[in-house]
Amino acid sequence: MAALTAILFVLAIGYSAGADYRTRIIGGENAPDGIAPWQASLRFMFYQHNCGASVIDKYWVLTAAHCMDNIYGQNLDYLTIVVGTNTLGNTGDRYTLVKSIIHENYDRRTYANDICLLKTGTEIKYTAKVQPIPLADRTTEPGASLLLTGWGIKGTDGEMPNDLQMLNLTAISTESCSQRYEDYYKRRGRPNAITENVLCADAGTGKGGCQGDSGGPVVDGNMLAGVVSVGVTPCGQLGVPDVMTRVEKYRSWISNTMSSN
Repeated sequence: MAALTAILFVLAIGYSAGADYRTRIIGGENAPDGIAPWQASLRFMFYQHNCGASVIDKYWVLTAAHCMDNIYGQNLDYLTIVVGTNTLGNTGDRYTLVKSIIHENYDRRTYANDICLLKTGTEIKYTAKVQPIPLADRTTEPGASLLLTGWGIKGTDGEMPNDLQMLNLTAISTESCSQRYEDYYKRRGRPNAITENVLCADAGTGKGGCQGDSGGPVVDGNMLAGVVSVGVTPCGQLGVPDVMTRVEKYRSWISNTMSSN
């Protein structure tokens, strides 16, 4: 894979130490209203979309650690979660945040354990357009059909869509994913960071996640299988899989963290 000279990026819009960026879904389509009632938008400052997230409980949403490992994540007064809408306009239900809990073994260099729980200040009201998603309780196997949703940028022009985008992905094995990233890590003198704790998926050349999709849901059936983590730029162009934190591996951490906070 000699052509893999691109930059590894996290998929958040905001600044994150040591990261390169991509933020949108490339090659997706507008998502039908209500198709992903667990979808949330993490916004900062003047209500700018930064990352995706998933509603998993009446007080909790799940996102990527790198979305909060930045200058904004250090002050929750800058941040809100918006749910119940497919658009980035002044719609949906907005909630303030009172806690951000990044996995204690998160590594900002390799993005290992790239997962974070956010607690809202008030109870999230469930409606037809706002519902929690169950956490995956089984391993997503290679070949599984997955659904990615998000507001990541849609192309090299950096344009962010107003409408929620969706894209079908196919899960691939950890071994295949590791091999396809091997050249990238060798060129940078880094250990291969593809482990059993990540879920890799592919939509084909010209399609994939990008900046702004970070932290968002990747769904297997009706279960949250992955939290969007990293990829390479230019988004969707090099035949390299998208990488998600594998939720099934973190069920105990999620349950224990919520119950103790």
